Amino acid sequence: MDVSTIERTDLPTRDSWKILGGLRFALAMIVCLGHLARFVPDAGLINRGLLMFGGLGATSAVFCFLVISGYSIAHSITVSPEGYFKRRMLRIYPLYLLGIGLALLPFAFVPSPIQAFGRAYELPDLGTLAGNLLLLQGIIAHPLSSNAPLWTLGVEVTCYVLAPLFVRAPRRVLLGIIVVSSLAYAAFPKFHLQFYSQLRFGLPLLFMIWAWLTGFVLYFNRKDARYQLGVPCLGTLLLSTNRAFMTRYSIFTYVASSALILFADAIRPPRPILKVLNYCGELSYPVYIFHAPVLLLCFAVLGIHNGLAMVAAVLLVAAFFYHLVDQPIRRRRSSAARGEPDAQAGSVPPATA
Repeated sequence: MDVSTIERTDLPTRDSWKILGGLRFALAMIVCLGHLARFVPDAGLINRGLLMFGGLGATSAVFCFLVISGYSIAHSITVSPEGYFKRRMLRIYPLYLLGIGLALLPFAFVPSPIQAFGRAYELPDLGTLAGNLLLLQGIIAHPLSSNAPLWTLGVEVTCYVLAPLFVRAPRRVLLGIIVVSSLAYAAFPKFHLQFYSQLRFGLPLLFMIWAWLTGFVLYFNRKDARYQLGVPCLGTLLLSTNRAFMTRYSIFTYVASSALILFADAIRPPRPILKVLNYCGELSYPVYIFHAPVLLLCFAVLGIHNGLAMVAAVLLVAAFFYHLVDQPIRRRRSSAARGEPDAQAGSVPPATA
């Protein structure tokens, strides 16, 4: 990938990152509401209304996260390559570590296993816990049942590690990887495998890297009409071919997200809306990281079965840890990171789901 041809004047605008931040928040909420069905009954106007949003597809949202992640990491590593790995670690690991701790908290009050609606949550053994601490889920470890969405971080961090190689690779090599991954993903139903989170030996990466690399390659070719058309078409084709774990509106989620990525530079919302979108984008990662254990805590420990109260708890916990942990870390490195793209375009798990 010839990054030397990218001019600073041709970079995405600051406002476009804020718009994508709002998109990341919306995707995180789709994942959260998709998992809400495990903890609230499908009864009552509020619960049913919230559960309807789960139809937008948590798994589809994860693939959208990966596209955004590849897009923003391409920006980060080309505009500010120095300190790339340190930035990524500081961006994701402190909250990730808290997410693991929060996943263990319900078992301090309720014995394992905890039975929810059609699903049991178990205290992880030491091997599983160690594998998750090292972000090796999907390689040698299964995810924590009480915070299963963390499995997507294993896929995303692998992509982070490979990004310096991707940025130097010829375009045809990256397109070749996308083709291989796309074919594997399309053939997934024929293998009769479990959900992606339960696979190991790098199989989740094989089935999902097409989405991350699609965003990565798009960043360098975002003015090219072929890529503008190819990104939504590829995802639509693949999600139509492989309907495993998809919902009724999964394709809509992907197409709408792709369109927003493509046209974010051309959108000019009012400043107050941009501020809201930017803050929501900052909360998207902690919402994703914390929503599953917070829902489990509300259900099993606090005895809450109201969907609105559960979602409010997720948002409060996300905001609390964002201001207590994530924001202070960013402030401490702000002098070194002045002008750093991650301050505007922090990647998400996507969704990890």
